[in-house]
Amino acid sequence: MKCFSGSENWTQEWQDEMNEMGHQASLKVIDEYPEFNLIEQPLHQSGYDVITRNYDIFIETKRRDRAGIVDITKPQSEISDIISMYDENWNGFHCLTKEYNKKAKITSIYKKKKTGKYLSMTKNQFKEIATENLEELMQPLMDDRPRKVTLEEFYEL
Repeated sequence: MKCFSGSENWTQEWQDEMNEMGHQASLKVIDEYPEFNLIEQPLHQSGYDVITRNYDIFIETKRRDRAGIVDITKPQSEISDIISMYDENWNGFHCLTKEYNKKAKITSIYKKKKTGKYLSMTKNQFKEIATENLEELMQPLMDDRPRKVTLEEFYEL
């Protein structure tokens, strides 16, 4: 029996497991890319999991070990800039959300209930449109957005 957000088979236990997998993916991207000064957001943040300290760049993180689907909610599709997905071997794949939105399909559960996961594609489809180097996506966004001054930097001025 398959379980996913919005389905009749959804359980809190399953959701807690998915949240923990997302948390592990957030820690992985933070660890892999210290140069971007990434910060994990609180568990119930809607639309993204990780932000940069110095820029308004929002990243949704996913861990897909056994699951063959990369799916996102409507807020994630509207707010996040990048989707970072780690596969069963902890290989990272990163995609601009706007590119994902163009290629992904609206889920049948969302069409029926207007809740749960909004868009989805297979893990292999995601890998085809993604890069393995987050910097390829981050640098153009950083070049295009104003840099924020941190509190530490403010007091050093």
